[in-house]
Amino acid sequence: SFGDKEDEFRVYKVDYTKRCIDLALELGTKNISVGAGYAPRGVDPRLTWQRVREGLRESCEYAVKRGAYVNLEYEPGLVVGNRVDAMRMRSEVGSPRLCFNLDLGHTYVCREDVPETVRLFAPYIRGAHIEDIKKEEQGRDHHFHLIPGLGDMPLKDVLAAFKAIDYKHFITVELYT
Repeated sequence: SFGDKEDEFRVYKVDYTKRCIDLALELGTKNISVGAGYAPRGVDPRLTWQRVREGLRESCEYAVKRGAYVNLEYEPGLVVGNRVDAMRMRSEVGSPRLCFNLDLGHTYVCREDVPETVRLFAPYIRGAHIEDIKKEEQGRDHHFHLIPGLGDMPLKDVLAAFKAIDYKHFITVELYT
C-alpha cells in the first residue's frame, strides 16, 4: 500500500498506480480507483499518513500529466477510513486530480449521513459503489454488502441526492460478499 513500511513496496504501489492510469487511458476512461491501505503495525500513524499522502501526491502528479483522475475510496479500518479523513487527505495532497470513488456502504458503516455525504463530496465524486447494509442490534453495522433493497440504507434518499447534484458518472453495484 501507499503506507507500507518498506520503501520498495511503496515505490511499487506508486508505479502500479501509474501503470493503472496508463491502462485506464488505453481503455478509454480517465478514472482509476485506489484505497489508502492498512496502517502497518508498529509504525507511527502520523508517519503512515505522511507516506500515504506522498504516494497519492506523486500518483496525482502523474495523473495531471496524463489527464486522468485518481479516485480515493475511503473504508473503515484503513488509513483513510471516513469522510473526514478523505477530505483531509484531499486537502493535504492538494491536487485537483485527487477525487473520490464514494462507496456508500462504507459511508453507512461509518454512521455518516449518506445523502449528506453525497452532497458534501459532489464536486469530487468520479465514481460510486452502491450496496445495501443491514443494521446490527449491537449498534454497530456489519460491513457485509447486500443486494440493494435487502438492508437498511435509505436508498431512495441516496439516489435523490445523486439526482440533486446532477451526477453524471457511474454508480456501480458492488456485491463482493
